[in-house]
Amino acid sequence: MLVKLEDKAKHSEVIKYVMAFFSDSESNFSISPTKSRTIAEGSSMIPSSNEGPKWVPSGLSDRVANLENAGSLSSMEFKRAGGQIGNVKQQNDFEKKPVVDELDSVVKFKQAEAKMYQERADDARREAEGLKRIVLAKNIRIEEDYNSRIAKLRLGEAEERRKQKLEELQVIERAQRDYLDLKIRMETDIRDLLLKMEAAKRNFST
Repeated sequence: MLVKLEDKAKHSEVIKYVMAFFSDSESNFSISPTKSRTIAEGSSMIPSSNEGPKWVPSGLSDRVANLENAGSLSSMEFKRAGGQIGNVKQQNDFEKKPVVDELDSVVKFKQAEAKMYQERADDARREAEGLKRIVLAKNIRIEEDYNSRIAKLRLGEAEERRKQKLEELQVIERAQRDYLDLKIRMETDIRDLLLKMEAAKRNFST
């Protein structure tokens, strides 16, 4: 009951409950006066049965009237508060609209910014792939040039070795010719010497 009294919206319900309570009390007084007398004897706050079964405590009518007035006032205040709440809600919705529009603008801006960054990332990726292809082509060209130079260098070295071998061969051939010439001259000289010795021998014999 105390909780319901604190809630102004439930004053009318409390009033109905109190009225029903006192209606039940009047019925109880009418049905069992002996019991009412016993209760009256044990408590000084409730009068005896001699005052009648329909006795109402002092000030109850005023309290009930006050509660009814409070209930009607509470109902009016509740309606007024409801209207104020509706106005506040409408005002809050009206105030929230610019915030929502601003948030929508921020979201759209962020989406456009993300799209721009994505496009830049795609351009950078394509540029990186193009540079990668260029570097790969240059590496292939450098490799081919290197192999060509190596081949030429090896060919030059082979040619140099061939010339060197040819010169060595020419030296050997020249030495052989010189040796043959020397041998022929020596044989000729020896033959001439033998002829001279034979002639001298014949001269000594005669």
